[in-house]
Parts: sequence; C-alpha cells; structure tokens
Amino acid sequence: MVRLYQLVFTGAATRVLDIEDLLQMLDQSRADNMKHNVTGVLLYLSGGFLQVLEGPKGDILRLYELIRNDDRNKDVDPINVGPIEEREFNGWSMGFAFPSLDRVQDVKGFSVVQSSDDFDQVGVEDGAVPVIGPTVDLFKRFYDRSLAQSGGEFKDDLCLFVNY
Repeated sequence: MVRLYQLVFTGAATRVLDIEDLLQMLDQSRADNMKHNVTGVLLYLSGGFLQVLEGPKGDILRLYELIRNDDRNKDVDPINVGPIEEREFNGWSMGFAFPSLDRVQDVKGFSVVQSSDDFDQVGVEDGAVPVIGPTVDLFKRFYDRSLAQSGGEFKDDLCLFVNY
C-alpha cells in the first residue's frame, strides 16, 4: 500500500488571474493529478493562494517543486507536510467559490463563499456532505486574513476553491 502524504502551502500569483486563467489551470491540474493519484484543494483569493496536495510522497514533492518554480507563482511557502492515514479531501467534487454567482452560473460544482463559515458547505452537492478534516480551518483563516487585508470587502475578486 502506498503511503499518503499531505502538503499544505501558501503563495502569491505574479499577476492577477482571471476566470479563463483559472479554468485553464484547473483543466491542466486535473489531468496531471489524475495520472499521479494526487488530490488536492486550491483557494485562490485576491492574488494569493492556499493549497493542499495529497497523494504519494514522491508525486507530492515533484508537484510542489513544479509549482514553486512556476513563473506564475511567488513566495511559495510550506505550512505543513507529513504522512496522513487517509485523504482529508477525498471524494470532493470540483468546486468553485465566487462572491458573485452570475460569473459562474454554468460551472459545475460552484459554491458561494461570503464568509469563512461558508467553507463548511463548499463541495456539498446533492445533499451529500463531504468529510471535512481540520485543514479546512486553514482555509477559513486564510479567507479572513485576505478579507482584512483587502479592507473588509472583496469587490470583484475571484475566489476559486477547487478539488482536483
């Protein structure tokens, strides 16, 4: 049996990403991660991101190095890395979270995030609540910190919450 690892890290985009950038990144990430049995979650908000990757250690570390060396990213810093017994975000469907619904009406699996408490419901579809582990608290704190740094309002900033 392959031992699972989880890597949690933050970073910043070198430029503001728009919806097309994010959808392209999503398509590429999902295809690559499926090949390597990697799952994960990404929160992109106001130019910053918090990401969780889960899977075989070698694949997680290889992917982290690619992300760290990608010229679209800067200030990539690990928060936590180590072995896990099971995937914390296993079984989540892809989800988007935006402050405004009209920009993503046709995107499958989107959720509205208007406060950090809304993360408890991100990924909920058809009444099925995914198993949410303690890492979701990092997403809540990241959201609250980003909100405070933006002056208390997100205007038209994209907030993307994706499961691979």
